[in-house]
Amino acid sequence: MEANQINLCKVAIVKPLLALTAGVALVSHANAQSLCQIPNGFGAAALTIGVPNAVAMLEKPLTQHFLNSAPNFQVQEIRSNSSVNPARLAFDQIDIAFMGRRISDIETTAFKKATGNKPLELAIAYTPSMNARNAAWSLAVYVNKNNPLTAITMNELGRIVTQPLNESSIRTWNQIIKDKKYDQQPIHVYATPRYSGFGDSVRNLFNRQDQARGTVIIEDSDMILDRISHDPYGIGIAALGQHNAEIHEVSILNNNGKLTTGTEKEINNGDYPLKRMVYVYVNSKISKEKNNSVCSYLKYMLSKKGQYAISTSKNYFLPLNKQDLTLQKAKLAP
Repeated sequence: MEANQINLCKVAIVKPLLALTAGVALVSHANAQSLCQIPNGFGAAALTIGVPNAVAMLEKPLTQHFLNSAPNFQVQEIRSNSSVNPARLAFDQIDIAFMGRRISDIETTAFKKATGNKPLELAIAYTPSMNARNAAWSLAVYVNKNNPLTAITMNELGRIVTQPLNESSIRTWNQIIKDKKYDQQPIHVYATPRYSGFGDSVRNLFNRQDQARGTVIIEDSDMILDRISHDPYGIGIAALGQHNAEIHEVSILNNNGKLTTGTEKEINNGDYPLKRMVYVYVNSKISKEKNNSVCSYLKYMLSKKGQYAISTSKNYFLPLNKQDLTLQKAKLAP
């Protein structure tokens, strides 16, 4: 049953892109060149962007602020989920793909097959430091209310929720806590499917390692927490900011030895290991006709004004810190 769930999820994510690539020659960009090599500005131009619901509350103020600065621009928004956006980008149905997660390895391979190159990835914001409905979330670790575990290292967490390559697995509670009630009791791991956006984000935290054997696959974050609330030996990674009387959040001890809980400050300064980012993707070999307009918007996203616009989003997406912002700007040519 679990294997079937994973396979179905994998098909749902990859099928749109593979269907488009089947029997189709590489997308032809006769005048294509590397992104942002043409001097850009705020002239008259049009863009089509793909926006999943999970980041729509970020995109709206960002685009509106951009249009205020560039009144001659036109931006058409196409609503779609993240699993469809890579395909639309590969076949020029959209110019910029907003994503609440990173493009998966499988999607990247299919994109390269269709276009001859990998897409350019830019991180533009952090996901909220709270549980925001209909938005991409940062992550947190949860256990049952009766579980005495209060803090965990990323190394310990990885050895619980994945199949570690070089270190021993943690499969019973007595390996990390001392409590007679939990002595030799198996750890029950709950997780979303590995090929879902949420599951893929968790895998990225642990070098793309497979989920632990015996992991119970559940469709969404709320259902994970429900199962943990009824299972004293359960643990799972779910959306940050979930609180009820039957579960409690486990603090994360980061690599600097600091105890973190996912506050806005911890996410923004890089202390919280389970933070997530919002990404945009573009074709790194883009036509001359589109280069100017795409680059104008990308550079605006990473500008002081663009990052301010992100900070005004309804669901409290967070602007990048100075270090991450510098890294992203370096991806764009002068």
